[in-house]
Amino acid sequence: MVNSRKFSADSALGWLNHYKRMLRWSDRALEALERDDPDALDFSLAFFVWCYSMRDWLKSEKQLGQEELTVFVQQNPYWGYCRDISLRAKHGEVTSPSKDSDYGLSRSYDPFHKWSKTEPAVWNVWIDGKKITLATMIRSLSDNWIEFIETRFVHPSWSP
Repeated sequence: MVNSRKFSADSALGWLNHYKRMLRWSDRALEALERDDPDALDFSLAFFVWCYSMRDWLKSEKQLGQEELTVFVQQNPYWGYCRDISLRAKHGEVTSPSKDSDYGLSRSYDPFHKWSKTEPAVWNVWIDGKKITLATMIRSLSDNWIEFIETRFVHPSWSP
C-alpha cells in the first residue's frame, strides 16, 4: 500500500511548506489587524497554531535536534505565550501552561485616534498583568522564525 501522506498536498515538501504557510498566516493576520478587519482575530489565532507547530515539524522530520529547538524558543520572550494561545485555540484550555493560560484577548478603541494619530482600534493580549499588541507578538515570533530558518537552511527555490 502506498503511503498517501507523502503524496498529499498538505504535507508535500514537509516542514518547508509548513513554514511558508505559517508566514502566510502571519501576513494575513498583520494585514487584517492593520485594517481592523473582522477576521483579524481568526487569522491571528491561526498564526499562533501554525507558529507553534512549526517546531514539531522540524523535530519530526529530524531537521533539528531538541536542544537546538529548545535554545531557539527560549530566545523569544513570546514563545511560551504562543504555546499557550495555540493550545487554548485548539483545545479550549491549557492544562500545563508555559506562561499564563489565563491570558485575555481584547480589542480596544481610541475615540481620540484622529487627534492622537494612533490606530482607531487595536487587538491586545493581556498576559501576566501586561498589555501587548497582538501585532507586536506576531511580528516578533514570525521574524524570529525567519531569522532562525534562514541561518540554518539554504533552498534554491526560496520564496515564502
